[in-house]
Amino acid sequence: MFFWKNHIFLFSEINVIKQKYLIYCVLTISSIWWMIALVIFAYYPKSSFLWRNKILIHLIIGWNIIFPLFFSLITLYQFNIVSETLIGSWIIMYVLMLTFCLDSGAYICGKLFGKNMFSKIISPNKTWEGILGGTILSYCNAYLFYKNKFIQIDATIFFISSSIAMIFGIMGDLIMSMFKRYANVKDSGCLIPGHGGILDRIDSLSASIPIFTYLILSIFRIF
Repeated sequence: MFFWKNHIFLFSEINVIKQKYLIYCVLTISSIWWMIALVIFAYYPKSSFLWRNKILIHLIIGWNIIFPLFFSLITLYQFNIVSETLIGSWIIMYVLMLTFCLDSGAYICGKLFGKNMFSKIISPNKTWEGILGGTILSYCNAYLFYKNKFIQIDATIFFISSSIAMIFGIMGDLIMSMFKRYANVKDSGCLIPGHGGILDRIDSLSASIPIFTYLILSIFRIF
């Protein structure tokens, strides 16, 4: 809470440029975690020994799933204040829509056309046809945002960052499914009837938003 109070919520006093190293550090750690998560996913269930009955590892994984997501949202929002525009809000809206289109398109196309399972062990309901449908819908969303110039970013950077964020958005969903499968539970909670808990709603976002933010701020440095 001390860290949160002194480095994030004081919008009127914080300067994003001065805090760039803090931002790079948090987002770099988050990105490294999601790359490690890809390896864990690829070797599941053999990889489960890495976190089995290890409370400290559970805490580290939980921190890397939850904290960077909200840190990224707050960091992006601060650009509204620094630039005196709504660029931060537009980027947040864009990544949210990108991920929602990915999830919705995957669900609809998977139900209608799904035949080839993406990961039989972890999530038998997810199919390659669903992922393809979600990807197409997300690219349509990206094209509309770029065509209407809601976000002023070079086209190449925009679509590369979007593509990588989509890949990790898919993996965020699957990684959460992996942990639930290991714990032998269907939902992460029961807060939303028929939809599960909060983690079921933000699993894709927990990966796509920090990765997109990391790419545009740390790799391409558009601001």
